[in-house]
Amino acid sequence: MTVPSWSASLLPQLEHHFRWLSKATQGIGVEQACFQLAPGRPSIAWLLGHLTAGADSVAEAVAGTGPALAPDFLARHGSPHWAVDGTDAWNNLRDQWTLVSERTRRGLNSLQAGDLELEPAIEVLPEFAEQLSTRHAFLAGEIFHFAYHLGQIGTLRAAQDLGWS
Repeated sequence: MTVPSWSASLLPQLEHHFRWLSKATQGIGVEQACFQLAPGRPSIAWLLGHLTAGADSVAEAVAGTGPALAPDFLARHGSPHWAVDGTDAWNNLRDQWTLVSERTRRGLNSLQAGDLELEPAIEVLPEFAEQLSTRHAFLAGEIFHFAYHLGQIGTLRAAQDLGWS
């Protein structure tokens, strides 16, 4: 039995998640993007911002690129809707996602055999250092993280009867 390479197993999963997120956030308005199942719970807008920041971290930690997002982008994390307060802000957030996801894909596609066994190219929080000791572990963890939040977006879409295109 041949064990598939990381690029044959992990990269297609991440690509699928990225396509799904792009599709799931397309064609919805600000009101739908900011809908919450309960006060204080994440909205689609918050989840998109959170996953955009996560994809940027993958590009940094796994592909070894510098950050693409401006420092003020991460400051919006505390906002219930990632500071989306109108159509322009929602469109800007979606544009940021597109730029970061394309950059992350390019960075991951440029990796060579053995690169994933290296330590992450960024400092990992001490509480995660043992679990995320390699770039492979960081990437696998982010794929799991992404899937979890994609499920939340699916729930928010279903609760609003948004259907699927």
